[in-house]
Amino acid sequence: MNFPIAPTPENIAAARDFVFEKWNERAAERGLAPRSDLSGSCKFSSLFAQTVFGTSLQGNYHHQFGVLADGTVLDLNAEARDVQELDNPWVHDPDFWENPEHIESLESCAPRVAGWIKEFEQVISEPDDTERGFEP
Repeated sequence: MNFPIAPTPENIAAARDFVFEKWNERAAERGLAPRSDLSGSCKFSSLFAQTVFGTSLQGNYHHQFGVLADGTVLDLNAEARDVQELDNPWVHDPDFWENPEHIESLESCAPRVAGWIKEFEQVISEPDDTERGFEP
């Protein structure tokens, strides 16, 4: 399977479910209780979506997300409590985005996300992937 894949509702749901599973694995590694949603994971999930769906990254101090080439927001965290509590989560703030601390934080997430992507690629490349709704 080559990325990016089509951002169909089924593929987006599969990616969101996969990231949620990985987010909970990360919580367990850190000795935390299982997560109820993707709150707090936007750096990880948006980096994941960038590769899987070919989005560009955008964001602000409170949240980051992916944007497809046609300008549509693709946010795996859209239903997360922390995103739902924001008045306008999908505003891009270029000044914040270029902040060196933010860039460093993103870079620290990248190795873990790279592993998730390799694992996701194996999952969706299995012979029964069409039964699960994956579309290239």
